Amino acid sequence: MKPTRILALMAMALMSGMAARAQESDCTHRSVAVNVVASDGQAVRGIGAGSFVASYRHKDAKIVSVAWDEAPRRVAILVDLSDSTASQTVRTLKFGAADELIAQLPASTAIGLAIFTDKTEQMIPLTTDRTALQQALSDESRVRPKERAGLGTAVADSARTFDTLRSGDVMYVISNPEDSVSRVRWGELKGTLLNVGVRVFALEVLPPWMEPKTVVAGPPTSAPPFSAGGAPVLSTEPQSGMTSKEVRAKLQDLVDSTGGSNVMLWEKLTFDKEHQAYVLHNVQGKPTELSQAVRGQVQQVVGFLKLDVQLPQRADKPVDWELRLAESTTLKDATLIYPHVLPGCHADGLASSQLR
Repeated sequence: MKPTRILALMAMALMSGMAARAQESDCTHRSVAVNVVASDGQAVRGIGAGSFVASYRHKDAKIVSVAWDEAPRRVAILVDLSDSTASQTVRTLKFGAADELIAQLPASTAIGLAIFTDKTEQMIPLTTDRTALQQALSDESRVRPKERAGLGTAVADSARTFDTLRSGDVMYVISNPEDSVSRVRWGELKGTLLNVGVRVFALEVLPPWMEPKTVVAGPPTSAPPFSAGGAPVLSTEPQSGMTSKEVRAKLQDLVDSTGGSNVMLWEKLTFDKEHQAYVLHNVQGKPTELSQAVRGQVQQVVGFLKLDVQLPQRADKPVDWELRLAESTTLKDATLIYPHVLPGCHADGLASSQLR
């Protein structure tokens, strides 16, 4: 089934539920997942509505309530095996990150796994069977890297995993983003993920040929304090499709809009070539940069602050808004991670789109 057709079916399936939500709230209430990360990388829990300041269209929005949510999660993991990740070093890092993610998530977490190149090569539906997931990762050599990449298609395929609304669903993308073949419309893909309530997290592992010209800081609202190296300006671009810079911007937009986080790891910073067996722990047995990054994001996936927000006016379609920590809080060095776009209270705009 074509990815765009998948998005259309998902939109239609969600219309009735969202219409009911619109009637109940008159399109002014939203519940959003928010993470506050202290300077030591630990999640902040015990704060109330007065710790936040929200606005929509230059008008104050009211934080009605704040509650800690650590209900069992559903997580879809996407692992990129396109040509740019073909070196054994980078492949080891990517699958090591996926393995660490699976190991760190609670046993109650339902996990799906998709391995993709220019298409989705292997997909395991949501399961709590860790053996099946680990077997798929150990058999990754059966998937041959290809010259073309299809990140957008893989995200759209995995979106089928979340065909019902459930707070806290997550899509975790392990990739150095490229896309030369996907025909999905990224704006509609973002709208679908917002309306289904999926947060997008990403971990970019950059291979040697992507050695950055310069290194710049990542967005403070999405890059956690344990992020390694910021967002490099890449010196190489794919021969067709969008440039690497454009694709990475698309992925970052999904992350920011849905309230996830993105960690950029440059291979030379995370991998000791003299001890290639030590992917997750170094020779002293301490967690590597890669392991620390994954564990930090797992904290954000497993538990978050659920904010009930009342907007000053109706918002039928996805809308931008602003959230910040109040100046009166003692969390001045904390990082606030929140969805920069609120979902519409019904899916009329998305469902009426012509998805082909």
